[in-house]
Amino acid sequence: TQTEWPIAAVEFSDRSSQIHFYFSEGLPSGIPLNLQLNGVADCSHNTLKDTIVLFAFGKKPEELDLVISEILFDPYPGQATYLEVYNRSEQILELSYLQLVKSESNRHYSLPPKWLFPHQYYVLSKDASLLLETYPELEVHQIIEVPYAEFRQSGETIALQSDESTIDSLRYDPDWHHPLLEDSEGVSLERIALSGPSQESTNWHSAAASAGYATPGLPNS
Repeated sequence: TQTEWPIAAVEFSDRSSQIHFYFSEGLPSGIPLNLQLNGVADCSHNTLKDTIVLFAFGKKPEELDLVISEILFDPYPGQATYLEVYNRSEQILELSYLQLVKSESNRHYSLPPKWLFPHQYYVLSKDASLLLETYPELEVHQIIEVPYAEFRQSGETIALQSDESTIDSLRYDPDWHHPLLEDSEGVSLERIALSGPSQESTNWHSAAASAGYATPGLPNS
């Protein structure tokens, strides 16, 4: 397995502080890469401390690489709805390849650039600040602010699509909440098995009271 990709050429920009690196071979996508800089100095002989820079080219998601893992569609007044997704794959995925599709309104929304690291949870929400106020255990880097991430209380079909391929889709139903739950306000629906079927109602349940009725960015309760 190749672990090093030597730099073939370096180009310094005359109009900015940019350096362009050219490699003799194409770099792989979906894995973390390290750019190691040793002995770099400017024209005044100021030497940069040896540095390793982490970067990546996110992979285009394939079917079920990324799954819908939780949804809050009936928040408390003044709070935000959200959709949680989980990267089931072993590779870094690039979110901007995807669209969020809301079938009932026939709307397609492009998602912003974002690396999704393997086996990590991320949360799409209209208002990141509201979400952080409500769920302080959530890390800011897990939130992807999407102005159109609002979801109907009555249920609807939502999908993550790449070109014409569906990565994952879900038609959620409020009736999937626990039958003994008197009020679903502020209670999310969680996917029980991340490898289980998306559209099977028995693979979803109400978030536990012991977890605060919602677990954005965290393993489901």
